[in-house]
Amino acid sequence: MARSSILNKLIQQARILATQGSADAFVTAQLSTGISTAARYGWMIHQIDFTLAVGVAAAPQTSDCDVTMQVTQGEEAAALLASSNSNVLAERRMAMPGIAAAVNAYLIDLVWSWKAPPNYVIVDPTVNLAVDSTNTAVANSVTAVIHYFPIELDELDILRLIALR
Repeated sequence: MARSSILNKLIQQARILATQGSADAFVTAQLSTGISTAARYGWMIHQIDFTLAVGVAAAPQTSDCDVTMQVTQGEEAAALLASSNSNVLAERRMAMPGIAAAVNAYLIDLVWSWKAPPNYVIVDPTVNLAVDSTNTAVANSVTAVIHYFPIELDELDILRLIALR
C-alpha cells in the first residue's frame, strides 16, 4: 500500500456491542463502516480490543466453559466462521475450567488486544462482531473496539484488496 496516504494522522475508533439473548446463544452485531470503494478509501486496522463483560467471568462455573468472539467483514454469518476464512479480521477464544460453585473466578471485565499486521486494510461497508459460547450459564456481553486510520486508496490498491478476499 505504498501509494496509499493516511487521511487523518489521529487514530480513530469504532465500537460494536453484541449481547446474547440467553446463555450460550449465538449472536451477531453489525456496524456500518461508511467505507465505499467508489469513494476510494478504506480503514487501516491498527488494533482490535475485545472486552468480555463481567457476567461469565463472575458466574461460578461447575463445568468447563468457553466464549469465542470474532470480528468479521462482509455479510453477517449464521455461525462462527473458520479462523482461516479471509473474512475473519480477528478472533479471541476464552476457555475457563470448571470451578467450585462457591467461587468466583474473576470480578472484572476481561480485555484482550489483537494487533494487526502492517498495512492491514479493509474496504468492506460492514463489520460484524459474532459471539458464541458453551456452558457459561449466563448471557454474555462483548464489546469490540476497532482502532483504525482512514486511508485513501488508488484503483490498484482496491483491486488488490478485493482479489485477496
